[in-house]
Amino acid sequence: MCLSFFVGENLRKSGVLSILGYVFYIVKFVMSDSLIVALEKWGMTTFEAKIYLTALELGSSPASAIARRAGIKRVTGYAILRDFITKGIASKVEKSGVSYFQVVNPQKLLHTLESRVTAFEKYVPQLLAMADIYGNKPKIEYFEGVELMKTMYEDMAMSESDICAFLTTDVVHSDLREYLETVHVSQRVANGVCAKVIVNDTDSNHSYQEADDENLRETLVVSESIAHFANEIDVYGPNKVALSMYS
Repeated sequence: MCLSFFVGENLRKSGVLSILGYVFYIVKFVMSDSLIVALEKWGMTTFEAKIYLTALELGSSPASAIARRAGIKRVTGYAILRDFITKGIASKVEKSGVSYFQVVNPQKLLHTLESRVTAFEKYVPQLLAMADIYGNKPKIEYFEGVELMKTMYEDMAMSESDICAFLTTDVVHSDLREYLETVHVSQRVANGVCAKVIVNDTDSNHSYQEADDENLRETLVVSESIAHFANEIDVYGPNKVALSMYS
């Protein structure tokens, strides 16, 4: 788009030039802001983008002039320019003992960024191979408190396989016990998930065993001399283990 203006003496006196100057300042600000965003998408920080655009506008200039024009501290600007040199984005020459910096043109910058992408692409197969080897790392979730533990039992009630559990009913929190007996068991039975449980030989665990048929459960009572369960361990689904500790 081409814009042309005829400004006469009367317009100058009326201050229109000042208005036009302000308009062009706003346009320049908006364009610079959009360019900063574009450079950020390519991996630059906001400060790096400002330094690059300012250096591109000024041409070969001292770091102090570039930083001042960009509105950035001189030390920060100098550090960014030195980093640009390392990355091949800028060059430096000495004139009368003063360092002058100049950034590459946008086409060269694009080529530099594309070269990095190309260089990274050749390592992608190795990285994918590592992901295949180490991708099945165990995932550990922590649930503290009765309400959060309920979410664990909700997941258990939807198990794709039988639940194998080692527990004792003597130490379960009263609020959680009520939930397990009235909600969890109903959900599990409705989903056809059978529980196979080993418990210690106590009166409460014998009562627990007596309700096996109606609760789709098989309970084995063992002497504490064989095994003592102070906590609860549930193995379910294709690869899940839940460890519940009550205090």
